[in-house]
Amino acid sequence: MPSPRADQPCTEIWQMLLGGQDDNGVRLGPPGVGRTDLEVAQGREAVSHGYTVRLATEVELLGSLVKGQQQGNLEMRLAEYSKPKQLVIDELGYLPLDGLAQLFF
Repeated sequence: MPSPRADQPCTEIWQMLLGGQDDNGVRLGPPGVGRTDLEVAQGREAVSHGYTVRLATEVELLGSLVKGQQQGNLEMRLAEYSKPKQLVIDELGYLPLDGLAQLFF
């Protein structure tokens, strides 16, 4: 995904982010710079354009997948997270994945 420039109008940036491409995007930076706010704003804009969106933290997502594995409904939970056009995983990388990486990747 190309990076937005500071001089681009917001509408151009939204079109780039919502351009219908199935690309992954990553926002990096230290705590407190507003990544979550940008993710929520992008998700709201996507919904306003008819896209489905789901936002979850890494802890919520992995907790749900572990619970699904324990209860024997992992495939159903994976399908729930795969359904939206846009899945936003917040706080990714704050905690080590240890043995849970196989559920996530």
